[in-house]
Amino acid sequence: KAALAEFQTYVANKRTEIEADQKSLTTLQEDIERKAVVMNEDEKRKLVREFEDKQIDFRRKVEEAQVDLQARQQSVYNELGGKVKQEVLKLGTSGGYTAILDSGAALYSDSASDVTDQIIKAFDANNG
Repeated sequence: KAALAEFQTYVANKRTEIEADQKSLTTLQEDIERKAVVMNEDEKRKLVREFEDKQIDFRRKVEEAQVDLQARQQSVYNELGGKVKQEVLKLGTSGGYTAILDSGAALYSDSASDVTDQIIKAFDANNG
């Protein structure tokens, strides 16, 4: 739960940061459009170039954030997946099961043989 909460906080912070950058870009674009009628060509070019540079930086920042978020998400899934697998192994061994399958892997199974709740309870008990 802590890893997931940390990830969600990180995502929210990144989202806020990116939204602020987007707003800054929008404000700059509106400023350029408003001032364009009174500027000479050199001033316009300078502001347009500044806007384009900031737009490029913004896109790069968004792409980097997406890559970073995917890596962090994968890390959280790997960590949680490993812990869930440990609980499945413990239950399989202690319960004398021959196999424990993911419900998506079975075409049919009797609900009486579903050990999902047991695994969740064991996971929660051992992982806070």
